[in-house]
Amino acid sequence: LRLLDIISDLGAVAIQNAILYARIQNLAIRDGLTGLFLRRYFIARLPEEIKRATRSKVNLSLLMLDIDRFKDYNDTYGHMAGDLVLKYMARKLSPMTKHGDILARYGGDEMAMILFGADRDTAVKEAEAIRKRIQSEPFILRKKPLSVTVSIGLSSYPEDTMLEDELLKVADERLYKAKSKGRNNICYK
Repeated sequence: LRLLDIISDLGAVAIQNAILYARIQNLAIRDGLTGLFLRRYFIARLPEEIKRATRSKVNLSLLMLDIDRFKDYNDTYGHMAGDLVLKYMARKLSPMTKHGDILARYGGDEMAMILFGADRDTAVKEAEAIRKRIQSEPFILRKKPLSVTVSIGLSSYPEDTMLEDELLKVADERLYKAKSKGRNNICYK
């Protein structure tokens, strides 16, 4: 009985360590605020996803999303409100991803999505669905409905480029083009 007791104690410690290790691994790739993947994970996965798309002979699109006038939420309502807007965005975007897509908090109020298997036309439709959903559902802060909108830059593999750095650069440039056109829109050319 003592031997079984010792073995069960060791087994319990091993299981507990495995659970803690899995939790630490998750924290290393997930944003603590939104639960989305972190930028470094996203950047590391992009070349792998491009290789997978090449092997599978499918397209891949990249969306860069930026919350319009995010600084205004922080300046008007405080940084806690800004955090709530980021959590709201994560809750709205997460269900819109399908199996194989990767959604990440890219930095600050920017988010990025890899749409695996999506050509430009499909990605534009998905981006428009995201834009409309965010715009149509008000964000409630202190019992006050606020309008949140996003600008989206889109690039596609292989239509725009076959290099991961260029894919990011094109999407980012198009994001800022979308913002300069008045915000709350998508730029894909």
